Amino acid sequence: MRLIVISSILFLQACSQFGGKIDTRMGEYDSQFLIDQAAIGNGSAQHRLCYMYLYGRGINQNYEKAAHWCGKAAKKRYTRSMILYGEILLHGKGLPKNERSAFYWNHQAALSGNVHAQYVTAIMYITGKGVNRNVPKGIYWLSKSAKRGYPPAIRAIKKIEKPKPLII
Repeated sequence: MRLIVISSILFLQACSQFGGKIDTRMGEYDSQFLIDQAAIGNGSAQHRLCYMYLYGRGINQNYEKAAHWCGKAAKKRYTRSMILYGEILLHGKGLPKNERSAFYWNHQAALSGNVHAQYVTAIMYITGKGVNRNVPKGIYWLSKSAKRGYPPAIRAIKKIEKPKPLII
């Protein structure tokens, strides 16, 4: 316990030396502090900037900068950044639209166990967006996500399992 308190005090002092502002409810840092940290390779700072630029949280929204930082953090295997980078590529925000790369990054996050990424991977397989259409693989990923309790996947599985009326 004592070590945690001492570590927290040292962290707060370090942030104040860099002009860092901490909102303990949101865990937000001064944007310049994050930019400096991200520039020296801090993956956590890169992910945070990715999110902040993508959604305009605490900083002006900028899709190009979001794509830059999301790509860097995704390459460091930050699961949430892989998902955001996939979203950027899927919708062409800050980068040219690239559905195949969007599938790649969502699939990587799905492999790491993220239920949202498993759901998106399923939908991409089922619709053939960014990957050759493969309904059985889509249902496999949908089932994985639903078994872990992800509501959109559960709803989708229920729709698939719903008996269809016989038309004669």
